[in-house]
Amino acid sequence: MTILGRRITIAFQRAWDWAERAKQRRALLRLDHRALADMGLSACDAEHEYDKWFWRA
Repeated sequence: MTILGRRITIAFQRAWDWAERAKQRRALLRLDHRALADMGLSACDAEHEYDKWFWRA
């Protein structure tokens, strides 16, 4: 694979990862307090995670 091809692949993978992270954060925000408690999280924790920029892990 050429350097350009590798860079394009990395860029697409990064964009995919960002989209998945945003999707998971939206799903986390939709969980009720019982489901959050099962994971050891509060609604405040879920909101804090949701408020992060999509590129932040």
